[in-house]
Amino acid sequence: MRHLMSAKVYGHVLMSESWSYSESEGLYFVHLHRRHQQSYDTYITEREGSGRLLAVTQRFGDAGTPRNGRVLPLRESLWYVNGVGNWFDGESVLRPVYPHWRSATMRYRLEDQLANKYADPPTVGSLNLEEFFRYSNNEDGSPPTRENLADELAHMATKLTGLASEESGHLLTPSWWSFHERARHSYDPEKLLVSASHHERVMAEKLYVSTLLQGRKGDGGSRSMVATQQEVVVDAVIDTLQSILSAVNRQTVRRFMAVNFSNLKPSEYPCISFERASIKTPWWQKNASSFSDFVLAGILSPTPEDERAIRAASDLPPIEDDDTPSTLDRQASAAG
Repeated sequence: MRHLMSAKVYGHVLMSESWSYSESEGLYFVHLHRRHQQSYDTYITEREGSGRLLAVTQRFGDAGTPRNGRVLPLRESLWYVNGVGNWFDGESVLRPVYPHWRSATMRYRLEDQLANKYADPPTVGSLNLEEFFRYSNNEDGSPPTRENLADELAHMATKLTGLASEESGHLLTPSWWSFHERARHSYDPEKLLVSASHHERVMAEKLYVSTLLQGRKGDGGSRSMVATQQEVVVDAVIDTLQSILSAVNRQTVRRFMAVNFSNLKPSEYPCISFERASIKTPWWQKNASSFSDFVLAGILSPTPEDERAIRAASDLPPIEDDDTPSTLDRQASAAG
């Protein structure tokens, strides 16, 4: 279930089914194996018609390619798409965050480049031509040529290469060489950092953590905002679980029943469900007195199934079916 919930982050999730036969039970059992979304490569769809998805290709390793990947057919997999839009990609909480993450990363990268540039200004080299021509004659005694001058400048650049990365490095140069740093310039990173902070704040809002920023400057209203968004998140979790279990019942459970209980009709297949009260406190637990008044007044008529569900949700011991009081019994007991 934890891996299926990752569809909220990536937009979709696929789990491969593997089947094994149990001789003691006489049934085929299915096991679900994770296929991480980072390894998905391409979609395989019908060439004509509705464009229905048939399979997903998966890469082997970080450097995998479609040629050495594997094909995951949907008829042998549990495929779940979060939301109703974006076709096969689904709705991802990371997708609206990405452009702001990219912008913030570029701002920090640019600020780092500027800091390095101005912290270590480039070195300017100069060549004293008078001394160079005085002491740099060729072997035959002729004065230096233009080519000799170009070679000397290239030799100066070679001496400076990688000098800053050497610890306690020394530079020995002839007297006609001279070096000095270019004038240092100050820079103000405030604008870049403000822009990066803006994108980070938008990322936080996109990821539904803006409640953490409420009230930090004395704006107030953080308590009510947290309470309201908590209810929204709880309802979203319930909707997500219902959607996931619907996909499980429609795919894996149906295949399990078809393999092991072929005599049953699809309408007779069981389904996997969950207890909503385990996520969201039901109304009758928050308003026990009002619920009791409704029952005594005959507005609500709990059935034996309701009785068992209420006792299970309230951690009360079960009672025998014969001892379950009816609505008429409750009314008679209340009237004395």
